[in-house]
Amino acid sequence: MRMTTKTILICLIIIIFVGIATAIDAEDFMPFAIGNSWTFKDSSFEGFDTTITEVADTIFLLGYTTYIMVDYWGDSLRDTMYMQPREDAVYMLEISEEDTMVMKFLQNTFDVGDSWEMLSMEIIQVDTYGEDIYTSIQNMCMNCEVQSLIPVTVPAGTFDECIKMVLSGEWSWTQMLFDSVVNADSGIIDTSINYFGRNVGPVMFEESMEEHEDEIAVSVLLEYDLAGIDNKTKMLPENLSLEVYPNPFNSAISITAPQNAVIEFFDLRGNLVGVNGVRPTDEGRMLYAPTSRTFIWRPSETSASGIYLVKARTEDGNCITKRIMYIR
Repeated sequence: MRMTTKTILICLIIIIFVGIATAIDAEDFMPFAIGNSWTFKDSSFEGFDTTITEVADTIFLLGYTTYIMVDYWGDSLRDTMYMQPREDAVYMLEISEEDTMVMKFLQNTFDVGDSWEMLSMEIIQVDTYGEDIYTSIQNMCMNCEVQSLIPVTVPAGTFDECIKMVLSGEWSWTQMLFDSVVNADSGIIDTSINYFGRNVGPVMFEESMEEHEDEIAVSVLLEYDLAGIDNKTKMLPENLSLEVYPNPFNSAISITAPQNAVIEFFDLRGNLVGVNGVRPTDEGRMLYAPTSRTFIWRPSETSASGIYLVKARTEDGNCITKRIMYIR
């Protein structure tokens, strides 16, 4: 059968339309707003615990607005992640004192079956011992694939449209003495399966444990709150406030929090670096209002310049977190 030009054009339009119609938008599955939170029940070979993930604040990194995601485990800050929407994808950043690792977490638009390289890195280190020169080469590659769009049932409910993302990778390490290989090793990175629900966010995580055969760590969503910062602020008690001054600060910062609140300071890696502080005094008198109190926090001499989080927790369990910047 001979196809006319008109028929070919119609077929092309149908193909293009179907492609557009089936494209999935990342923003539908990653609702970023300050104040959004997700509570998970975690289980692994170590036992059970509960983690709360919250969008605490935003910062400007590498030219983009970046969302600070903090994990609370009980009363302690467990971990900090950074999610950065860009023109092509949502990136995950891991920040350390040495460098910043950038991973392409989820493309802005994708289809089921799409895959991409999340991370590819090579680290070369040269050490000299006497006349011997050793070169260590470390390589790591991580990939992500959207395998399906499926319903997922967790304690928080049944979510009909969840993307199933499979994260996998491999690593290798080679040590050379001059031009000869003296040591080498390689392996796979633990496979992680992430489920994100449409207009919900993270729903479930599964991670295989290479060191513990047949063991899988699972986190399931118990509840979530997508109120965002505006609505969430209205739900807080009127007397729950946290004031910081000056911000940024150089040597010390004044923290005013509710009466009897526990005040904690964390770096961006989740390390606790201070609790409460030193109350300012005026000829021996404490300076705080009847319903609040003020502390002065002075970072230690070893504290690095950068962003820190201050968290105030009241006796009834309410919490409020703010970002502060220390400049030495």
